[in-house]
Amino acid sequence: MIKKQEKDEMGNKMGKLPRERGMSQMEYFNENRPARLLAKYGITEDDYEILLASQQGRCGICGKSIFENGKLLAVDHDHLTGEIRGLLCSSCNLGIGLMEKFGFLKKALLYLGLRLSSSGEEAEK
Repeated sequence: MIKKQEKDEMGNKMGKLPRERGMSQMEYFNENRPARLLAKYGITEDDYEILLASQQGRCGICGKSIFENGKLLAVDHDHLTGEIRGLLCSSCNLGIGLMEKFGFLKKALLYLGLRLSSSGEEAEK
């Protein structure tokens, strides 16, 4: 009897690891990227490219370009609503994600002595 191939949470067939298929991790990542973008964020590659162009190919926080970063920018989204906020480099995405996950963002700003105005800009102390 032939066993039906299992699929992961994004509908990708689970099988051989990338290295067993003669692929690098990056090749595997890029091969499955369109399906991941659609399944996880509800956007197409064209949507991603439009967002990237609107940010001039730069991280929404630190401003590093995709060339300086050496990687594609990550899709930053609100984990509660799913709303896409923009594209971030991996460092900024990890940092903002950890701060958001544990509710530390306001505490971190207070620690640094910063206060934000209602527009999101740094207010004078």
